[in-house]
Amino acid sequence: AWEGFLAARQYLQPTASSAELAAIWRHMADLVPSDGDDVFGAFGDPDDDDEDLDCFCPDCLREASLRKKPPRVFDRGALLEKAVAADGSQKSFQALLSHQLSQESKAAAETATRWLEAWPGDSEPLAFLVEEAEGRRDWKTALTLLERADAEKHLSPQLRGRRFFVLVGQVEDRIRKGQAVAALSGLKLAGKEPQATDG
Repeated sequence: AWEGFLAARQYLQPTASSAELAAIWRHMADLVPSDGDDVFGAFGDPDDDDEDLDCFCPDCLREASLRKKPPRVFDRGALLEKAVAADGSQKSFQALLSHQLSQESKAAAETATRWLEAWPGDSEPLAFLVEEAEGRRDWKTALTLLERADAEKHLSPQLRGRRFFVLVGQVEDRIRKGQAVAALSGLKLAGKEPQATDG
């Protein structure tokens, strides 16, 4: 793994294009175990006399291992952040979000927001943000996300169907809170959705 990591790193040249740099950062991230506890075992005690690689030294790696946190150079998330910074592509955002979700990172929502801002037509970050808002029972945010995407003609048929379930969730919450008038208003909105007439 260490040899592959160094082999990838040598291609990080100033003359490389943004897409090339991002591809290298993603490849380097792929070489790093997703579990920080496995990093030290995978890379061992690499020797490198490059002054720019102080944190590659055995002492730094050993200390990082004891702290159960890899140094940034072996931080998969940090490498993928570099990929996003290099080209801001959908592929880079997807790799970063997937990693953060595997780590149950709180940064996932922020990454999905950045992805959606950069690529408004992408369904994956929108679906994640809507689901995340639903999980917090933040129906207003979920509806706002769906309505904005619909207004911009970026809403997929699958996500358009989520609006009905968000409205139903909102109605249930209002009923539990004793907000009868608001619940009735939300029920009327839900009743206009295709899913209401289908079932």
